[in-house]
Amino acid sequence: IDDTIKTVNEHLAAERWSQAIREAERLLEIYPNEEKVKRLPADIENRRQAVKKRLRDSFMQAVDRHEVDEGIELLKRLDFYLTPAEAETMQELVRKLFKDKLNNLKNQFTQAYQEGNSAEALRIAEVIVRDFPNSRLALELKDTLDVLRQRAAAAHSEVAKV
Repeated sequence: IDDTIKTVNEHLAAERWSQAIREAERLLEIYPNEEKVKRLPADIENRRQAVKKRLRDSFMQAVDRHEVDEGIELLKRLDFYLTPAEAETMQELVRKLFKDKLNNLKNQFTQAYQEGNSAEALRIAEVIVRDFPNSRLALELKDTLDVLRQRAAAAHSEVAKV
């Protein structure tokens, strides 16, 4: 029992919830009257809810601090835990987060372009087109990607000659 509980705890530490539940269910079949085995499913769910709460709190703090990239990374992890109803309540906040991300990328692109850093401008433009393909900015940038690639290649050739 203790060895299997240790395995369950390893799964929990790695946030492998379904594996932890499977181990607990297997143990319950063998030892249905053992008190610490009976508590395992509830313990697993409590730990899962605690991780969910921690992620949600961290996400909200990142949003409050305007840490867009950190917020998006936390959201990716949190998404696994959210029910559809919970996700719906966060929809407006998430929409704003991605709008802020796109705005940050736009500012970075503009700065790189104005500084003549064609390679960086191209890299950012490709990120915008890839990650925000339906945005007005991505549609505008799609038309200029070939020009940006030519400029980046020319700049690279100039550097290589030196």
